[in-house]
Amino acid sequence: MSRAKNKIGFGLFTLGLVLILVLLLGNTAAGRSGQVPEEEQYFVAREQQMATQMREYLGAEGYSNSGINITHMTDADGQRFYTVRIHHQEITLLEEAEKQQLLAALNGVFEASADLKQYSRWVEFF
Repeated sequence: MSRAKNKIGFGLFTLGLVLILVLLLGNTAAGRSGQVPEEEQYFVAREQQMATQMREYLGAEGYSNSGINITHMTDADGQRFYTVRIHHQEITLLEEAEKQQLLAALNGVFEASADLKQYSRWVEFF
């Protein structure tokens, strides 16, 4: 009797794991199956271009190999809010006034992206 209960319990446990696995894989596959909207592809390309422009500017200013991370949040109206994080040890050691000058210049690079300037942004250093 005990052996039969163990087999049934093991069978139910295995069935539960298989069911969970199928549901997880199905959900992941469904998330990838849709095409990325054309508008989103456009913004991804522009964000990569903006990161390249910022990286080139920072390199010219002596901050080569800066890490640049651009993230965005889109609200219900479709407005995008950007956060640009720049990682470079020498920048973190700058005086506050020098950081503000660099921030102003980088915001200028952001503003040069005419089609993105209507969107809010925030540049910060780490």
